[in-house]
Amino acid sequence: MELTKMEGLRRALVEMKDRDVIYPDMMPTQASLRWSTVRPALVTFDRRFWQSSRCAIRPFPWEWWLEFDLQAAESRMFTGYSGDPGDLQLYQSGLDIHTETCKSLFGWSTLPPDWKGKADLRRTIAKNIRFGPYQYAKDERVILTMPGLDVVGLDRHAALAAIRRLFAAHPHTVLFKQRTWEECIRTHQARTFMGHRRMLWGKAVDVAKEGLNHKIQGGIANIIAWILIQMCHPTLSQFLPGPVPRLIVNKHDGAIVGFPARYELTEVLPRCREIVERVWEIEGTSIHFPADWVRWTSDGEREKLS
Repeated sequence: MELTKMEGLRRALVEMKDRDVIYPDMMPTQASLRWSTVRPALVTFDRRFWQSSRCAIRPFPWEWWLEFDLQAAESRMFTGYSGDPGDLQLYQSGLDIHTETCKSLFGWSTLPPDWKGKADLRRTIAKNIRFGPYQYAKDERVILTMPGLDVVGLDRHAALAAIRRLFAAHPHTVLFKQRTWEECIRTHQARTFMGHRRMLWGKAVDVAKEGLNHKIQGGIANIIAWILIQMCHPTLSQFLPGPVPRLIVNKHDGAIVGFPARYELTEVLPRCREIVERVWEIEGTSIHFPADWVRWTSDGEREKLS
């Protein structure tokens, strides 16, 4: 897997060789409503590349970039649909959702003495379980295919017991998934909370899977599209009548937007926070979507913003 990623990055860098300026192709949305950015596929570049290659991709001298990433976007979208009281309480309390998931999986009331925070492998496993079996899988046994379980002390029986504990603690999640699967199979369509419809064809198991994916991932894509319209649309941008920011690259749960140097960060960031970090009403549930922010300077330096 690692070699495949490296080969993909190598091919992309070969395409960029001897080119002073690169304008990636942003292709029409996929069925999932995600965008395809190619030549080069910037969104697939490994995070380590961005950290170590500031000189390779950076703003023009006359602009600076603002990057935002919605925090736990799919998990928040899923919770908005399910209305699960436990997950809603976690988000409202500001606790780390993946740490709390880890506690549920392992049956902990408090964190163990050897807890390493976000670097703890058990938290990583819990995060992968939340974004996999917990949110999308029809069969709890899919957890047995996940790598790393034995490293954190979960054998076959312990892993199944862990996922069952998690489901038992979140009955609204189970009901939402079952209701969504049945509706998709019956109607052969799924809609995001904004009403974006996707027709579904094929076997029942595929229809159910793609329908749930569309509601979650398509809902995130709807939010990002709405945000970019508010920022970058030539006639609808909230930055008019001044120069309109330009889209640098769109990601699944965020984007990088370019601002002319005349704009000050102190002027731009509060306005962007109002656009991006808002409460959305998702099928009767109000849920807040916070974001992480990074400023890119024209010399390639990146500054995390609080």
